[in-house]
Amino acid sequence: MERMSLTNMKYIAQVYLSELYYAVTDELLVGGAFPYVDRYVRKQPFISNEDVYSNGFGDCAARACLNLLDPAKNYFGATIGVGVGFPLGNEDRDPPTGNGRYDFTGALVFTKIFNGTFKTHVTLCYTIPTRNQGYRYWNMYSEVRPGNTFHYGVVADYALTKYVNLLFEVNGWMAPVSRNANNDKIAYTNYSKVDLVPGIQFKINNDITLEAALQVAVKKGGDFDYDVAPVFGVVAVF
Repeated sequence: MERMSLTNMKYIAQVYLSELYYAVTDELLVGGAFPYVDRYVRKQPFISNEDVYSNGFGDCAARACLNLLDPAKNYFGATIGVGVGFPLGNEDRDPPTGNGRYDFTGALVFTKIFNGTFKTHVTLCYTIPTRNQGYRYWNMYSEVRPGNTFHYGVVADYALTKYVNLLFEVNGWMAPVSRNANNDKIAYTNYSKVDLVPGIQFKINNDITLEAALQVAVKKGGDFDYDVAPVFGVVAVF
């Protein structure tokens, strides 16, 4: 993460995200997301010259997806998704591993298959967070009233070979201002950002796929944001 402008403050985060899903039917998928986070913060100028570090499981989420149209049968697919985020991370760590609130999310995913090698995906996602009741990390974040967030993504998926897929994604976030208990604006909220994400998938077999991508910020959500973030993943079906 980049240093904040005109200060010596710094924030570095790594997230190890595990997701597990079960196909109840051919159309219904249920599961959850379980992040493990490493966080390092240089607090200056809020608390001069203090560096803090913590790690542990963060806030988890339960999710369900209903496939309305199968793109393999219709050359066009539509899926609706819902999710609930639970404040299971430790708010007493410094820095905390959770944000102390519930999040409610609705999403739409559209897929278009053009031929056997090329398809696109469009994701629209809207999240409504609850008021933060117990976030004790820095007084200015107590009783936070966060704004709702809109996230979008467009992905082009090209099958280079039987085993290799090339991906290119454009995604963005739009988040309005968040306020504390005194109705003061919280810094580094009320932002929009855009990332370009080139990536690659390598299919080891029908059940295991390796993924790698590079998130490149072309429009930052503020000074407190990354320039480049590598992403690695493994998808296993069993």
